[in-house]
Amino acid sequence: MPQNDANFGIGTLAELTMRRRTIWTLAGGVAAVLIIAGAVVAEWLLGLSQRVLNPVRYRVETRLEVGDHGRIVRSAFVSDCWALVATRGVVQGVRKSRRGEDGHVLLADGSILLLSDLDPCRWVDRVPAVDTTLTLAPGSTGPGALRPGEAWRFDNVAQPRTVTVYDLPRLFGKSSDGIGIRSAAVAVVAPPRDVAFTLEGQFGWLRAVPRGNMEEDQQTYWELHHHGNFLGFRATVTELAGGARCPARDPTSEGPVVIPMQAPCAAVSACRPAEEPRPCGRRIAWLSGTLNHDLDTLEFASADASDAKVGVLYREAMLEQSGAPGGRSHPSLRWQPRICLDGLCVQGETASIGEPPWTQFYFPRRNQLVTIWPWSFYAGDAFRRNGASF
Repeated sequence: MPQNDANFGIGTLAELTMRRRTIWTLAGGVAAVLIIAGAVVAEWLLGLSQRVLNPVRYRVETRLEVGDHGRIVRSAFVSDCWALVATRGVVQGVRKSRRGEDGHVLLADGSILLLSDLDPCRWVDRVPAVDTTLTLAPGSTGPGALRPGEAWRFDNVAQPRTVTVYDLPRLFGKSSDGIGIRSAAVAVVAPPRDVAFTLEGQFGWLRAVPRGNMEEDQQTYWELHHHGNFLGFRATVTELAGGARCPARDPTSEGPVVIPMQAPCAAVSACRPAEEPRPCGRRIAWLSGTLNHDLDTLEFASADASDAKVGVLYREAMLEQSGAPGGRSHPSLRWQPRICLDGLCVQGETASIGEPPWTQFYFPRRNQLVTIWPWSFYAGDAFRRNGASF
């Protein structure tokens, strides 16, 4: 019996060991299945293998030559580029981002032209060879093509009072306000590494503008936000076509006349070949206004139409300190100047954050509609060092 008891104990111990091994094997198998399933889900949702194995990284230097009232100003800035062509995952397509200095040129009058929309990161499907150079130009195709974008000119580096917004492609080869881009080239210089952000150091007033979460300290956020906010109005000139006209007592009069927002011509669409029989129109120019000394009247002139300048905006802090008219029930100044076009003046709508109404004028004989839109420009958004650049 003692020997049988010993054998029984040995058998029980062996069975327990075997059970433990079986449990651990099953647990390991379950864990392996979960890991594989997680990897499959991550690959299906995110295309994880492409993110890890296929990103394109390179460093470029963008070189600019800008005409500034008859003199040539040169500038160069460096960007680290990242690109990924994703063919797997829920979110597919081309994605890019960049870090480094924003495109900029310091001008003779103390202003600075900011060119963040120039997009120096042009290669997405491969790492370009060092010393590869690409010339950027409007109308070209391929990597050198210029996409629609804007250029921002702050009137002073230290304490700007205005920002002038231009159509970026239009500045190439043609000047506006005495400024034009003579040439722009992107050269691949090296693999990427950390880039110091030096441009923002020249904007002491902008360093206080937050980029964080406003919920943390809403009052401080709003105060700083409006410190770097610009308000104004942009005016577009649309030529109606396809039988579209605005109501006017005398269709042959020169105008302008004020058109109510509810007028059918106010919602005229852009002309496309398939829509020619339908009422449509095309934007032919922009107008820039002139603000009077008391900041209570903004005057536009149809003779100043341009296809280059989008508009001039005024720093909110300057408007408020100077007593510009408008409500102050909101942390933002609700600037409300009179709007004048060719001598015809109306009480303008409020320039503020959001989508307030607009003012419209009509020239019957020309069949042209001028729409004056309230506009808000947050200077912090002009610096696009991180995130999508396409």
